[in-house]
Amino acid sequence: MSLMLEYIERLKKGGGPGIEAELLNLIGQYNNERGRYLFIYAAALGKRIPEVPLDQSDFYLFHDLLGKKQGIREVDVYIETPGGSGEAAEEIVKFLHNKFDSVSFLVSGEAKSAGTIMVLSGDEILMTETGSLGPIDAQMQIGRSIISAYDYTEWVDSKRKEADDKGKLNPFDATMVAQITPGELGSAINALKFAGVEKMRAEKEEQERKEAILTFLRFTREGKFAEIEESSMAYTRVKEQREDLPQEEYFYSLR
Repeated sequence: MSLMLEYIERLKKGGGPGIEAELLNLIGQYNNERGRYLFIYAAALGKRIPEVPLDQSDFYLFHDLLGKKQGIREVDVYIETPGGSGEAAEEIVKFLHNKFDSVSFLVSGEAKSAGTIMVLSGDEILMTETGSLGPIDAQMQIGRSIISAYDYTEWVDSKRKEADDKGKLNPFDATMVAQITPGELGSAINALKFAGVEKMRAEKEEQERKEAILTFLRFTREGKFAEIEESSMAYTRVKEQREDLPQEEYFYSLR
């Protein structure tokens, strides 16, 4: 457990004003020592909560809490996060550097993936022996899970190659592939582009690969490589009709 999360847990368990006063006193001592303003951003690491990873709402949090601060030219950001949206991380650091003359990051726990992107943007990085960074891996949300966009596209592409070689897939893999939408695939590829992974491939090669995967998804849904048994799915894709959106949205629902 990180030091900051330990304080939060003690507060939740009824630690009372004494624990909060201790934390505020430590923040005050830090500000006096550094001559800067300390902002603490600590996610509930170790908790299986969908909202823990960094996302666009965190940009609004930074903006709302720091946007109206006056007379502060230098800020230190204490950060603990498992990572999340690279786009949100970019928005946050742009805001910080536009708002303040100097932005430093303090890492005493985990600042992974998108958190590492934020830390590396700092004018100064302060780390304790328990602080850790990386790896920078493009993330995306599937259902309620945050997964690696690279692993996601590589798995789909490996199943495509397997289907090309053998002319079939095992029913379980076919069922999993049949649930993938072009929109999800596009989100994964866009996440990789943002992280710079797709730039390593030639543009023509990238487009051919994308088209091949899309064709593979369509053939799989049509049952070309294995019969798709809806009743065998642990989860079913349920189409949500939304008149205010130009494309279909999907969510997972237990049978």
